[in-house]
Amino acid sequence: LKEEFGFLKHKHNLEVSALGAPAFFKLRPSNFPTIRLSQIAALYAGDPNLFNMLVESENVKYREVLRATANSYWDEHYTFGKVSKKRPKTISKKFVDLLIINTILPIKFCYLKYRGLPIEESFLKTIGTITGETNSIIQNYKELGVSVNNAKDSQALLQLYNNYCTKGKCLQCTVGSALLNLKH
Repeated sequence: LKEEFGFLKHKHNLEVSALGAPAFFKLRPSNFPTIRLSQIAALYAGDPNLFNMLVESENVKYREVLRATANSYWDEHYTFGKVSKKRPKTISKKFVDLLIINTILPIKFCYLKYRGLPIEESFLKTIGTITGETNSIIQNYKELGVSVNNAKDSQALLQLYNNYCTKGKCLQCTVGSALLNLKH
């Protein structure tokens, strides 16, 4: 790997300082950049046509395609050189769902639009079959009585939050307007 990196570094005139050091702050060990990079390397090594496979796959196949396990070195490491308790590093279902929602579906959508291909109903159904995200923004909506049944709902709420709530456009938002007009 060092030889290959040296070759590619020289060939493409890469500067190591431009690559930057991975950040580990506030991350759980299973989410360390070293683990995630090794998992994506395993994905690419497993299938050189990864992009085509993901763009042409349906929801069920995404999980099969994204089932990657880091190299065996990482079974006993979270960072280089520091041995830890042995545990295979696999991608969790929740993380796969986040990858599908935030990476694969947007790329697939843009790819289909770019190629002038129709957005099929199955594409739109896919996001409705995935469990919605769980974060503080979604939790606040739930506390207000808004139901979140799937990823389509959570993405819609995040879109509302980013385009209205954070910009102080409450009166232009149906949800915000309804909340402000509540009579106590």
